[in-house]
Amino acid sequence: EVDFDGTSVPVFGSVAEAMEKTGADVSVIFVPPKFAKAAVVEAIDAEIGLAVVITEGIAVHDSAAFWAYASSKGNKTRII
Repeated sequence: EVDFDGTSVPVFGSVAEAMEKTGADVSVIFVPPKFAKAAVVEAIDAEIGLAVVITEGIAVHDSAAFWAYASSKGNKTRII
């Protein structure tokens, strides 16, 4: 946990852990472009319902790869 202006905020080591402990069903990807593919793949592996990727400048190849990966896993994670 971290303190944010006097409020204790939980911090998790993975998307799966956050889902298990909070019931989260959305992940927002706030990472530099070179880490975006791994972050989205982690969300897909956790089978979160929605992954919102706000990172700009992701390589087209990386975007195509995580999109294809989601398809191969049955599209359980919607990617925006």
